[in-house]
Amino acid sequence: HISTGESGRQALELAEKTRPDLILLDAVLPDINGVDVLRELKQNENTRHIPVIIVSSLKIGSIDKSEGLETGADDYIARPIENRELLARVNAFLRRKAIEKKLHNHQNLLEELIHLRTRELTDEINKKEQARQMLRSQQRGISLNNQIASVFLTANTNDVYPQVTSLLIRSFECEYGFMGYINKYGDLVCPFLSEATWPVGKSAHEATIFPNTGWNGIWADSTTANQALIENAPVPGFGSSPAFVFKNAMAAPLIIDETCIGLIGLANHATDFSSDDKTQFNMVSRFIAPVLSMFSQREQSRT
Repeated sequence: HISTGESGRQALELAEKTRPDLILLDAVLPDINGVDVLRELKQNENTRHIPVIIVSSLKIGSIDKSEGLETGADDYIARPIENRELLARVNAFLRRKAIEKKLHNHQNLLEELIHLRTRELTDEINKKEQARQMLRSQQRGISLNNQIASVFLTANTNDVYPQVTSLLIRSFECEYGFMGYINKYGDLVCPFLSEATWPVGKSAHEATIFPNTGWNGIWADSTTANQALIENAPVPGFGSSPAFVFKNAMAAPLIIDETCIGLIGLANHATDFSSDDKTQFNMVSRFIAPVLSMFSQREQSRT
């Protein structure tokens, strides 16, 4: 299929429009010099890849040929030339063009395969990393639960609450923490609290009762949602020190048979609580709930 133009400007327009496989360009044109047309073709991103053969019966000197080839022509043919030879040269260029297209297609296919394989490998790596993180998280939770179980089994009654609270504070890298059970009036009872574990405005290690009418914010929301909640923003104090404001907090209810039997809370994380912290805290609260229930029943039976 052949498209023809009568001038250099038409040649540029046709090349832009049809994107031919080969251009036969006369060195002498009525409007623009053939080499100047070639220069514009090679400067255009859409046509620079098209092979160009300059054909001329006037400009056939060595300087003319050198200028054409240096500007980007793929061949320079001096007229007169036999039709058979001209067609042979054209066909040779077209064969080369077909090979280049095939190689280009193969390269695109290869790049696509590499991209797909790279994405698959990246997904595999991400999945493995997520699995490792989950395993580390589970190991951390199991280790913490084992330590908590040991406290409930071996510590003195008066030491259970402070020791479990200290374990939670250290494990989650927090400044404050509390753990308490809900009495028959619906109030939260913390058998052990001090300024070291919770800013209650007193230094004595004694039981503290927080009436349920004073619960609000994340502390009340966690018992309503029946799961751990985090808030990485200023959080009002809980219980007897509502004026105290924490920089962040995490709370989790202790649930037995869909009934809230207690509450644990942490505050002032070293940086901010993460989604992994929330997952861990949920696991810990689910573990502590039945253990605390049995512990409370055992203590009540003793008294």
